[in-house]
Amino acid sequence: MASAGADPPMTASITAKDPYSFDNGSGGKSVTIAKGGSVSFSYPAGGVTSHNVVFDTAQPTMCTDMPATASPAPWSGSCTFESYGTYAFHCGLHGSLMTGTVEVPDPNAPPTDTTTPPPTDTGG
Repeated sequence: MASAGADPPMTASITAKDPYSFDNGSGGKSVTIAKGGSVSFSYPAGGVTSHNVVFDTAQPTMCTDMPATASPAPWSGSCTFESYGTYAFHCGLHGSLMTGTVEVPDPNAPPTDTTTPPPTDTGG
């Protein structure tokens, strides 16, 4: 994830790992990129099981060299994201066991309030 106040990077990567995980290189399964950026996806190990990347609702603008079905062979590809939003994905073979997201934040969106309001004094 990008640090507060920093512009998100234009590129990121996600690796499918055995047995059932996606890894952004820092142990997480999500990445944040700038609008127009791309994410490289790969399964470099191959062999032990089969993996691929299936986007849930929001779809990337374009993907190249991505396997249509889960493959046991090593593969790599990339997707470009031209719209702001959250792009949830999963492995087509492992479903909810293997998920991740690509975040493309809108720099003009109002900030979300993550503070907890103080308790209300009920006069008790």
